[in-house]
Amino acid sequence: MEKRLIEKKFEFLFDSSAADKVKSQQKSVQLLLENYKKVETNTLESDPVYQALRSQLSNATTIFALTPVQQDVYHSDSGTVVVPTHLKKALVNIKSRFVVRPGNFGDLQLFVKYAWEEKIKFTIRGSGTWPFGGSIPINNDIILDISYLDFHKLDEDAEQLIVGPGALFAPLRKYLRENGFALRQEITNPNSGTICGWVATGGLGIGAFKYGHVKNSVEAILVITPDGEWKTLIPSDELFNYIFDSEGQIGIVAGVILKLKRLTYVSKPYAFSLLEPKSAQKFINLIEEWNLTPSSILYFDRFYIKQTYEIQKEKLQHELEAALLDEDDLRINRIRQEKEVAEKLQDLNHVLVMEFDAKEDYEKALKYSIFNSKDTHSRYRELSYYRLPVAVAHKLWEHRYAPVEMKSKGPAMLVGETILPLEKLPDYMNFIHSTITNLTQNPVKTEGHFLENNEILIQTILLANTEKFRHKLYLILVPLMIQASLHFGGRAYGTGIWNLPFLKGKFSDNQEDIFETLRKYKKEFDPHNNINQSKYINTHGRNVALRAYKTIAPIFLNMGVKFFHKGLSKNDHFSFYSVGRLFWKINKAVFPKIVPPKIASKKETFWDINASCAECDSCERVCPTSDVFGLLGLATPITRRKTANRLTQGITISQEEALGFLVCTRCDNCTRVCPTNIPLTKMFDMVEQDTNFQLALGLNKEEKEEFVDRFWEIMKESPLYQKHTKADQKEEGSHLQHGLNIHYPRGFPYA
Repeated sequence: MEKRLIEKKFEFLFDSSAADKVKSQQKSVQLLLENYKKVETNTLESDPVYQALRSQLSNATTIFALTPVQQDVYHSDSGTVVVPTHLKKALVNIKSRFVVRPGNFGDLQLFVKYAWEEKIKFTIRGSGTWPFGGSIPINNDIILDISYLDFHKLDEDAEQLIVGPGALFAPLRKYLRENGFALRQEITNPNSGTICGWVATGGLGIGAFKYGHVKNSVEAILVITPDGEWKTLIPSDELFNYIFDSEGQIGIVAGVILKLKRLTYVSKPYAFSLLEPKSAQKFINLIEEWNLTPSSILYFDRFYIKQTYEIQKEKLQHELEAALLDEDDLRINRIRQEKEVAEKLQDLNHVLVMEFDAKEDYEKALKYSIFNSKDTHSRYRELSYYRLPVAVAHKLWEHRYAPVEMKSKGPAMLVGETILPLEKLPDYMNFIHSTITNLTQNPVKTEGHFLENNEILIQTILLANTEKFRHKLYLILVPLMIQASLHFGGRAYGTGIWNLPFLKGKFSDNQEDIFETLRKYKKEFDPHNNINQSKYINTHGRNVALRAYKTIAPIFLNMGVKFFHKGLSKNDHFSFYSVGRLFWKINKAVFPKIVPPKIASKKETFWDINASCAECDSCERVCPTSDVFGLLGLATPITRRKTANRLTQGITISQEEALGFLVCTRCDNCTRVCPTNIPLTKMFDMVEQDTNFQLALGLNKEEKEEFVDRFWEIMKESPLYQKHTKADQKEEGSHLQHGLNIHYPRGFPYA
């Protein structure tokens, strides 16, 4: 397709604006707080950069200083949150100047041009769900929050989706499904993550076996370079391929045109239990030999499956008890059926799950006996396997959107995410369990996505309670797992800040020139290092400790992995490694006693309840008050949760923070989508009974009623809320089918 036609498809992005939404949200906040909010001077008024930007940017764009509770959000991401505070302070200076949230593409360009001219550093933030520190501000960066640029358009004739940089996967899945389409590849996070951010950071996940890397589905990319100029890139452009894995270093991915697939309503999952990782490798070899094309092939090792079974068993038991109390026969029968399916998970070994999304692919698979075998132990050539029942296969395929579910059993989930050659999977798994699992007696859980080029995207997971000092020792095992993957020919999936020691292993041998080319483009496009300092290929702003961490850590990690691997080799003669084996055996006996695998969390405080939060922002995106009063503002699940944590820490909260709890509709959307099952609305009720909360609120019963009545007047008048209720009333069979208003005034203290 000619580039001019592509550019024309991007034009609607430049005509779109969040101005009406921003105006409505500002009005709602003003009306709600006009009798409560203290008169405060704008803390940014004396900042010349703020003044310059405010004079240039339209009212569709908001510029704001972070409140203490907002700092907890914007100064973290889904992985940074588990890094101990003292370690973060030693390695990086996490600090921001203020936030710019553009409401249209014109303002986005004006901001980037101003930053270029004035040599001002800024950090790009989409949804903040990447785990490697890529979206956290360093050294007083301005935060460029592109979440309101969530514009999208479907071209049905061309089977394409055009999206802006703030467009999230979850609403787009629904939008496409309603129009008879689906994404070819996507992420495992069910309710968060931006498409443009995913493109910039690698683009692998669900659908990667059949459809490959996301670049195979990207028809064009709209980039704004660090000097504020627009570039439209198509696959024939040299720069096109370098945008993927660039992590936002050479420009902002401001738009993407994605190739879609039409919904065929065919979804045929299969699941197989295998004895060992080597069998998984053999199975994939057969799939390749037969030229079969399942959309995805997932891998779960036996420890992952065991943990999943325990979580499902506990979760379903709680649901059953609630259904029995309600005497709801339909729910009771459904849950009992689900329990029967879940029980079949407990004795499984290593599991492969695959799904065929096209009739011809499914029918081709039926030619082979493996896919026609009974639900019993069988053998094909040298491969021993057990084909799992259809209901179990569906259950495991549905689990593709629940990778962080087990975080509730940590409550920290320490993850090493790497790409490994398929042939090295057995060796890697053997090494990980012979070292880390045996040392800690805390089994490493492994999940993987097989890729089209005989590789596997693998997540090795260690559950811990890092709020306890002893479990902080587990943190050093994460880089060890990543280094082990590099030792076996793998590479890190993503760098950001926390994976800087593995930068040399970012690319495979046949891609070794990519890094140097990226550095060349960085120097050419961003000579002032304005964008995302300290991260990935941008060395500007790294302090001595971070430089030392990047340089020295891989030396010791590499030595350690080689030492352990060599020590695992069997030999009868005495050597240096014999001493190592003796040292290992002693540690194996001592370490679990010093650092017990399980340290129970008592769930006594708000902090304990929130400890398993995955920082995925899912709750924020489904909250009606977040829409009406603004993202990450006064009245959203994330800011309420962070405020609850502050109360636990003994921090005095403001009246405005307290009022944010009274404007919760108790619709329970946040609890419903939470992947780690945090009872958010129940926790909000608990907060409202807290003495320190009541002191901060400073309202009597009548004043609370008056405030809440005012809140509901604003909600009912808001077009953003009306859009929510209309959409939710279409959700037949869901808890929202009666509309959100049914919940008023349930849950409020005076009710």
